[in-house]
Amino acid sequence: ILDVMYNEACLEVSQDQKRKMADLDRWLADLMKGPPAFPGSVNLYDILPQGKSPNAMAQRTEDMCLVIEALNKHRVMIKDSFRTYASLALTQVNCLDTMSVTEMRVFLKDNRCSQRVLSKLNGIFTLSNRIDKAQDMSSKNDPGDSGAGELVLAEFLECLVRLAREQIPGKDHLPKKVAM
Repeated sequence: ILDVMYNEACLEVSQDQKRKMADLDRWLADLMKGPPAFPGSVNLYDILPQGKSPNAMAQRTEDMCLVIEALNKHRVMIKDSFRTYASLALTQVNCLDTMSVTEMRVFLKDNRCSQRVLSKLNGIFTLSNRIDKAQDMSSKNDPGDSGAGELVLAEFLECLVRLAREQIPGKDHLPKKVAM
């Protein structure tokens, strides 16, 4: 809400731009609700293009919508892959709900990811597994946070998007890379 107020106060925003941003915000809100049993809240804002201009903000929101749409399109395959690879080391009852870095590495090798991606896996895994700074520390034990060393499905989705960005080198257009 503060971004919207900042745009209106400091930048010249045309009615067309306001309408476009409102449409994109509605589209994003609908996508964030997500299909049943599939996480809609994926944190990708730090890897999308940054900018304060209305056009840059609209592009970032549109890219976020396109990425979430691509993930939703393949949700059954993604969820099945997550459960399959998460169950590789059946050491605990809740193993089907979390994936370790070792299981993620096996997933990437089976999908023939490049050596470049495999070399960056530990950093990307850790980045996807972090506790959001905005999240209250008292909600650490939420089912949406897996704790140290394990990814839940929402974090797995974030990790997949970050890995897709690394898998296909070149100019960043994240929605196109995720769709591949």
